[in-house]
Amino acid sequence: MTLSSQQTVFALVLGAVMALGLSAPADARQKQHDERERREQSDKGKHADQPQAKARRNAEQARAEARDRVDNRRRDNRGSEKPAYVQRRQQADVRHQVQRAQAAQQSQRRQAQQRRTEQQRQVEARNDRQRVVRQQAERERQTRSNDRRVREDARVREQRREMARAQNDREQRIRRDRQRADRFRHDRDLRQRQAAQRARVLQQQRRINQYRYQQAYYARLRQHQSRFDARNHNYYSDRYYSTPASYRYSYGDRWHQTNRYGADLIRQAVRYGYEEGLRAGRADREDRWRSDYRNSYAYQDANYGYQGYYIDQATYNHYFREGFRRGYDDSYSSRYRYGGRDGNGNFAILAAVLTAVVGLQLLD
Repeated sequence: MTLSSQQTVFALVLGAVMALGLSAPADARQKQHDERERREQSDKGKHADQPQAKARRNAEQARAEARDRVDNRRRDNRGSEKPAYVQRRQQADVRHQVQRAQAAQQSQRRQAQQRRTEQQRQVEARNDRQRVVRQQAERERQTRSNDRRVREDARVREQRREMARAQNDREQRIRRDRQRADRFRHDRDLRQRQAAQRARVLQQQRRINQYRYQQAYYARLRQHQSRFDARNHNYYSDRYYSTPASYRYSYGDRWHQTNRYGADLIRQAVRYGYEEGLRAGRADREDRWRSDYRNSYAYQDANYGYQGYYIDQATYNHYFREGFRRGYDDSYSSRYRYGGRDGNGNFAILAAVLTAVVGLQLLD
């Protein structure tokens, strides 16, 4: 409450008290006047008295009037004193009411202040919680960022190490295949002498068809190697040396690994061996010679299609001979258990047999 509101309340209360104090003496005087009128009416109703009685009545009336005047003065005096007492009491009541109103107002102000304080405390507590949450979120974000940076750094380092290993492996493959190719070319003269010696033996045995087959095989072998010699192989553009291993195969009681280029070369060795075995078996059958695939020069050489790349010579020779043995058996016996005619009408090893012979397994 404002000061003007308090003054208005005080004026209203004081006016009500004064109105009550002034109305009480007026009511008393009205009652006395009514009593005199009743007595006068009563006297008029009676018969006229004797002069003495009239004089006596007049005297009594005068005394009564005197008493009334005295009583009226006394009442007036009491009436004039009573409003002051009542006024003081009413003023005290007003002061008490004002004090209570002020106390209530102060209580309201205290309660409002307490509410504001509590609201401020709640706001501060909420702000503190939000600040803690933001700080925790920031720490978590920073932790995740640090973890990502650490993982990224580790990944980059691992990539660099992997690139270094791949480069080192590539250089080792290139150096190894160069050495293989050099050895393979160096041994060509020895293989040529062996072929000539084997041809003389066939002539002595009068195995004309096997001799013709050997001469044809040796011609194909030299033609293939001539194409190989004429080509300047670019090791660094060959994708074999930059492709990681994706297969494994078992040979010589050991597991070896290679990529798809090496796997294709192993399959080629089996197919070429099967085709050469068909020719050698047909020649021995036509010469009416006993079945002996190991005595064939192509089986002993087993290098047709090899250039010194991707896999070592012994591995190529092994898979070539596996195909040769099956082709020789199919052709000599004319039963064709391992092969059949392809879309071009030529005999080729069956895909299931090729898969079983090669035995390649994908790496995990």
